[in-house]
Amino acid sequence: MVTQKGFVHILLVLFLLISIAASVYLVQQKTNLLPKAGSLKPTGPETSFSLVGPSDCSGLLCIFKFQKEFPVDAEFKVEVLVRSDIDEANLFKAKITFPAELVEIVSISTEKSFIQNWAENFYDNNQGVISLAGGVPSPGFKTEQGKDSALMATITFKTKKTGKGTLSLTDDSVIYRNTDNINILTVKRPLEVTVSEKTPCSDKLQDKIDAAPSGSTLVLNQNCIYRETVTINKPLILDGSGTTQIRGSDIWTDWNQQGAQWISTQTVPGFYTHGLCRSESNGRCLWAEQVFVDSQPLEQVSSSAAPSPSQFKIDASRKIILGSDPNGHTVEVTTRKYWVLPEADNVVIKNFTMKHSAVDAQDGAIKNNKRSNITIENNILSDVHGAVVSFLDSATGLKLINNDISRGGQLGVGANANDGNNANTDIFLQGNKIHHNNTEEFDWLWEAGGVKMAAIEAGIWDNNELYSNNGPGLWCDIGCNKVTISNNSSYNNRIGIFYEISRFGKITGNKVWKNYNKGGGWGYDTGIILSTPQNTEVFNNIVAWNNNDQITVVSQHARQETAARDWLTNPFYAVSRSNNPHDNYIHDNKLFGVDGGKHAFGLGWLQDWTGVLFNPESNNRGANNQYYYENSEDSSANNGRFGWGGSSYKSLAAFNQTPGEENGRYLTKAEKDEILAANNMPSCPECPDPIRPTPTPVPLPTPTVVPTPIPANKGDGNYDGRINLEDMSVLLTDFNKEQGYREPIDMNDDKKINTFDFSLHRKLLLELGVIK
Repeated sequence: MVTQKGFVHILLVLFLLISIAASVYLVQQKTNLLPKAGSLKPTGPETSFSLVGPSDCSGLLCIFKFQKEFPVDAEFKVEVLVRSDIDEANLFKAKITFPAELVEIVSISTEKSFIQNWAENFYDNNQGVISLAGGVPSPGFKTEQGKDSALMATITFKTKKTGKGTLSLTDDSVIYRNTDNINILTVKRPLEVTVSEKTPCSDKLQDKIDAAPSGSTLVLNQNCIYRETVTINKPLILDGSGTTQIRGSDIWTDWNQQGAQWISTQTVPGFYTHGLCRSESNGRCLWAEQVFVDSQPLEQVSSSAAPSPSQFKIDASRKIILGSDPNGHTVEVTTRKYWVLPEADNVVIKNFTMKHSAVDAQDGAIKNNKRSNITIENNILSDVHGAVVSFLDSATGLKLINNDISRGGQLGVGANANDGNNANTDIFLQGNKIHHNNTEEFDWLWEAGGVKMAAIEAGIWDNNELYSNNGPGLWCDIGCNKVTISNNSSYNNRIGIFYEISRFGKITGNKVWKNYNKGGGWGYDTGIILSTPQNTEVFNNIVAWNNNDQITVVSQHARQETAARDWLTNPFYAVSRSNNPHDNYIHDNKLFGVDGGKHAFGLGWLQDWTGVLFNPESNNRGANNQYYYENSEDSSANNGRFGWGGSSYKSLAAFNQTPGEENGRYLTKAEKDEILAANNMPSCPECPDPIRPTPTPVPLPTPTVVPTPIPANKGDGNYDGRINLEDMSVLLTDFNKEQGYREPIDMNDDKKINTFDFSLHRKLLLELGVIK
């Protein structure tokens, strides 16, 4: 029998043995360990770059943690640490490669960096490269042996898919000694990264929710995937910490091969569906089943078709049939409709990733469920048959903030007062990215795209980014009242912003470009459209390069289902004569159009019946709008740029004589370029969209005098006939020194070496392509 005293002795002996083993290992591997971020202290002096990731270890335990593992869709930070224990150094360049297929850069922070002057801060997520270069003027920078390494930069990565890779410092990385500008870098420590699937947890999320006190905050931080539908029946803040997922799918592993097909032993539940499909859908907009192989969605085909390797089908017994071998792959089959259903007011759901839902059209995988004061914040939500998020049934205080919402089969976000009573009030959308929705090809003029809401009272939709939605980016339809649509970017959708049969709207500060509803005709190929509005104001928007028209105000006649135009065949969209458009004001917008087609309205007021749109008492008007067209007004391509009173005007001067415009003017090409560049919008219809996200530019010293032309030999500080970073190192050596003055690095010939010379030398290196 071991006594308590004997047990303590055993523990001490074990600890001593572990310490000895750890010490031996530390001596043998002193340059290869990856210690806790920010605390790299080698046992001997060195000159080095080290890439150090986050660690949840400390002290002795760190020796057992050589490789950091991160789940998919997680962010992690890597510090670029520097040592120069022996000599002062003045210029540091870290050239880093990373596995672009596994991770991508979110941002690079130089906060708390020892670097005083930045020459380069560049990354490319496609090529998987980072280049950081900066200097410290003479006498340079030195670290002290035994103390912490110096921080050069902090890189935030986000994981994309599972696998292993290495963040490495290339041979182009250098540290230049201050005294003689020689490269003294000797040690480059890489960082190995493993990206894994989030861990499925054995406990139930519903049990945790049920056990949480009313009004409390439940924080989840265990990297779990919960495969269940949960309900919240009390006021609660549910926080996934950015590490927790909810999926409406299950992993299926039991398959039988029959020829070139594999058939599941399990069956999929039956799902109710409804809606109108486009012909491109081939019926799949009414099929709610979903299959994902290694996180990639398969396309469903009809039961009579033979599925290809990227497809699946459902047989008569509701078994899944695959066209490729599932062995060695993770196959997820959607078996549930909902992720989270509140059953109480005052619920907050934030910091989750949620995927896979067979919810029906006009319903959401996450929704308010008739409850008020529901906030959905900072989540990644995707891969749904119907709508990703829905706000339904006469509620108030509904908030959708800073979410990434994509791959809704029908919609990104939908809302409606389905109970037929009062409208939803105070729906607040802000800071969301809503993109690539209507994947199942629903008829978007029935209801599909980015955001589609009806019967909304006093909503605010502000500062959202909407792109690549197969339908309108933002659409408020039938009974919207006092909705403000402001400061949004809406591009590459079918229509940018659509305000229909609604009133008292304010559409302002938006950037709307390159929306492409080809073939809609008569004002529906447009950036911003008001269809039969009342008391609505559209102002201070920038609208550019949309397929045909930029802003249109349309008054529609009631039509039957036999109408000729496809986009008016559904009587749901027929406009009653009682909805007469009046008191609408379009002013102070900047509109960039393209001549061609039947017309290319910068601003068009359009009516297809004997209504009241143009009657003076209706008080519809425009003023102070600014227009740009590449061609002159007498160009043969100008088929009409402005519309009012049933007429199409080629001349802005003539349009200014109508109520549709007052004091309108053309922009010059220089004004056009300045406006679009300042707002990160493409400068021409064929120009590519801006890259998003773009690296944050590094601020540089502002010149105080106009630079003189630089002679051919300027910048060659070491007289070797080349201009490169070695010359910048020479410049930093002579920074603010009268002694050792070298004329080639006195970039402005003022007999001084200072910040202005550094700025000019950096500009020269940029022009020569030495740095980016």
